[in-house]
Amino acid sequence: MSKSLTDEQRKHILDFQKETKELLRNPQLFNERFDNLFSKYDKDRDGTIEFNEYQEFMKEFLISMGRTKIQPMLIYTYFERADSDKSGQIEKEEFKKEVKKRLREFYIMNI
Repeated sequence: MSKSLTDEQRKHILDFQKETKELLRNPQLFNERFDNLFSKYDKDRDGTIEFNEYQEFMKEFLISMGRTKIQPMLIYTYFERADSDKSGQIEKEEFKKEVKKRLREFYIMNI
């Protein structure tokens, strides 16, 4: 963790790390939380996540990880990878896989 973080930011990251561990170990809890997460970011309720919706998700997720600089190209790259069928949008199952990848990445980076 960066030394430039406040104590409150550090606590938030540690809490997020603890929650991440629980989500990765408990598939039922992950599925319950995932449905709420998908609904939150599927703003137009069309059953997919478009780039602008994904961008909002990633910004909030990266901030939760303690990242202060967010590179737009990184978000675009993640979106491209998550859109496995190259439809220009991320379907619910693609988004579920993406969220799990990002949680694992966060957890591994902060063990």
